[in-house]
Amino acid sequence: MPVKSKFSILPTGYNPWAFFIAAALPIPYLGLTRRTAALELHWVARPRTASRLNGTTGRGEHNMWYPKPDHPLRRLFAGLAEQTFITTVGIGDPPLIDYLSELLSRFIHFEAIYRLRNTHGRRLEEVADMMAEAEALPPEGRTRREMHRHIGDFTLFWTGVYPEALKRLRSVMSKDHFVDYCTQGKRSYYIASTFEEDPYRDQAPVLRRLSDQFELCAYGLNQVRREWERSRPGDRQPLIGQ
Repeated sequence: MPVKSKFSILPTGYNPWAFFIAAALPIPYLGLTRRTAALELHWVARPRTASRLNGTTGRGEHNMWYPKPDHPLRRLFAGLAEQTFITTVGIGDPPLIDYLSELLSRFIHFEAIYRLRNTHGRRLEEVADMMAEAEALPPEGRTRREMHRHIGDFTLFWTGVYPEALKRLRSVMSKDHFVDYCTQGKRSYYIASTFEEDPYRDQAPVLRRLSDQFELCAYGLNQVRREWERSRPGDRQPLIGQ
């Protein structure tokens, strides 16, 4: 049965992952892209592990944000992902589907997509640079695990949700011209999955399945995008965030 929701995602021209969510609210549209006040954000303070993850060189804490699990946006992605992966892809794997819906929720923010930094604080925008930074880290380190997990997320997101962007991301002028996103995504998820001790024990099997089924998950995410575009109003314009 198709997912029925009062929410509609309306792509805009800000960047490939800018959108609006339409709801039956006093203000019909809430702009989510770079409009953090429009989201009920759940901030989690975590110890800094390295400047490569947070873009600074100081010590202390850094903030990563996620929409709350009960936020309408998370529920929307969860419903679309569950319905699509079960009925279209044939995958009934709750932990895997939950990870993918949470990935979509995290990547609504441009800074989350490009969250990795090098030792000088420069944002890493190419997979080749991310790989180089990850390989320079101690193999047993927690930061290396997080970098490889992000590389997996990054390559899966672009391969699955916006494959039309790959031509630009892997242009002849880019170092990523020589990088196969599927191959590297599978490899990075596998490396991240080898960290099986706490606090990664529960997530390790999910990352291993993402490595094994990378292409199928990319296809599933592309179908999730088709589902939200299919429910998009054709002639309505966002009121906020223009």
